[in-house]
Amino acid sequence: MPPSNFKRKWVKLWIDECLTGTIREDLTPDERSVWYDFLLFAGRNRPPGNISANETTAITPRRLAAILNIPVQLLARAVKKFEESGRVEIGEAGIIKIMNWDKYQFTDYDRQKVYRQDKPEPPASRPTPVSKPEPEISHAPRFNEMDRFNQLAVKKEYPDIYGARTPEEDEEFKVLQAERIAQTKELKAKFNKQ
Repeated sequence: MPPSNFKRKWVKLWIDECLTGTIREDLTPDERSVWYDFLLFAGRNRPPGNISANETTAITPRRLAAILNIPVQLLARAVKKFEESGRVEIGEAGIIKIMNWDKYQFTDYDRQKVYRQDKPEPPASRPTPVSKPEPEISHAPRFNEMDRFNQLAVKKEYPDIYGARTPEEDEEFKVLQAERIAQTKELKAKFNKQ
């Protein structure tokens, strides 16, 4: 964890997940704006990843809505949807925790932390372990952690790194893309009925 006087001035946003992932499918535009405000608020908060007044006290919905400049009803609807979809967890004290915060917001500060700590000198008889080099794109999710749709999209965008897509994979991508479009339309129609 960064020192207590450390203030993050940015948060990471994953382009593919924001444009073609479940955030866009599951949330209405006003709910998405609340989600991005939550990420910003959680990045500024101590400890990072939480939405709270301080480390032990929840922030009231009315106060949070005022800070985010949104109606309380929108905040309540968005929080309910975030919780149902597993994006947030609300603790016993009412503190809202962004799930997977560390996975998506892992920073160079965190990565370099081990090098800043004072370490005892290893005994001369033991060889010093050699660390593996950091991958060139250390901020991106690992290929095997992506869903199939994003794997195929990445292969199209970066054939030199991940290998070119086969014609069968092109067809599979088209099918998955059509399914996502159909799901999005279905969700929009369901939302419009409410």
